[in-house]
Amino acid sequence: MSKSNDTIAQVAWRLLLESHRPMTVDEIYQNICARNLYDFNTSEPLTVLREQIRRHCSSLERGISYEPTLFKALSQGKYEVVMTNQTNQHRPSGRRVQRATDKEDLIKAMTQAPQAPFKEIWRLMVFAAVLGYKEKRKEVLAAVDTGKGIDERYFANSTAWPGLLYLMALAEIERPEVLSGAQEQEENRVATFEQYANGGLSILKDQLESGGYSLDALAQLLATYSAPPGVPEAKLREVTI
Repeated sequence: MSKSNDTIAQVAWRLLLESHRPMTVDEIYQNICARNLYDFNTSEPLTVLREQIRRHCSSLERGISYEPTLFKALSQGKYEVVMTNQTNQHRPSGRRVQRATDKEDLIKAMTQAPQAPFKEIWRLMVFAAVLGYKEKRKEVLAAVDTGKGIDERYFANSTAWPGLLYLMALAEIERPEVLSGAQEQEENRVATFEQYANGGLSILKDQLESGGYSLDALAQLLATYSAPPGVPEAKLREVTI
């Protein structure tokens, strides 16, 4: 098993399936790291992994749950895989949002450095996409590391998602079918977002590099921009850094 577009939960499910034995979350995490199966875009990978497993677990009471059911909780904190019609296909549904590999240094500077303006990469991506849309700067991703893609469900932490995704796609394509639930249109919406985010990241690189990507430099940049045309200001205010 190698890196792919799988989400954290999918990677854990496939690992358990191939290992043929139940594991604790710690054991799952250790095996993922040892085999370089997934790049965790978080400072608390164990917490995120545990939560994703629990959300896809059949035998726990959860406030939030996702389909398909992938795991069953056992004694001593161990989990085993659950086989269903969906999981038998070895590929539970999920879409990860990609970013260009040439933006990695910028992303690290704006999310990991001391006093970094953003706490998480997905927040930076949302901000960059709005900026790219405002400036009509849309750039195709020349190269990506699929293992570093972000599970789209992380973006649901912003109340602007997925409305922002739909608005950008509709403004770009100007055809109502882009709002449908068809797989092709879902891909089109995410691809549009990725390309605007890539353009926005290029703007941030051009404008903030000399200032060390500091919070002060970002604040000065924000002062020069107004709300992007075509996107309601109320919606943009919901996008949190």
